[in-house]
Amino acid sequence: MAALYLIKDKKGKIGYEQTDTHEIVIAPQFDEGMETFGRDSYIESPYASVRLGSKYGIVNESGEIVVPIEYDEAYYLFDNLFAVRKKSDQRDWAFGVINQEGKCIIPFEYKYIEKSNSFIVCYQNATSKREFERHGWGDKHLYYGGRVYDYKDLSGIFWMNAQGQTIYEGNAIQSAFHFLIIEDSGKLGVIDTHGNIVLTTVSDDIHCPSVTRHIASDEIS
Repeated sequence: MAALYLIKDKKGKIGYEQTDTHEIVIAPQFDEGMETFGRDSYIESPYASVRLGSKYGIVNESGEIVVPIEYDEAYYLFDNLFAVRKKSDQRDWAFGVINQEGKCIIPFEYKYIEKSNSFIVCYQNATSKREFERHGWGDKHLYYGGRVYDYKDLSGIFWMNAQGQTIYEGNAIQSAFHFLIIEDSGKLGVIDTHGNIVLTTVSDDIHCPSVTRHIASDEIS
């Protein structure tokens, strides 16, 4: 399907049309939404975050609502997984992860959730400020992936896979493809999304230039 682009009717409601044929795929019915989406768009997302009133949800390229418009924040992660926030109170809110069927993959126990390659990064602690509500040009506004708040002071980090399993706890050096570079006692190692040790923590420097290659080196004193 061609990329979908935001359109607006005379009442200010937004929907989406195909960029090549200008066929209306999603009739105007929302108050705000992403400027463009679709596998052929520059965002390359099959889903769009939309707002109706003060609540957010997710629609797909066919216009189906795959995440109910009942959350204070909702955005796509990967593999049909979505991060959603309950409550807008600055001190009392919770994030979780649900799938397209509405099943809870990661419970609502975190203050912020984001993706890093094939990993879901969950933070137990964070502060938030409503900052990303509107960005864009003219009378059209772009929601950056559905994010409405700016999150800072992040701590209490858990790295999880698409099944909601905790792979690693704490700061990691880097995520690359399906691998996570971790540090232990000043040495680096690599684990995969199943929690398997790919390289033990014995190296001074590690690079993952591809899915099948890991380059490890040691300093020579």
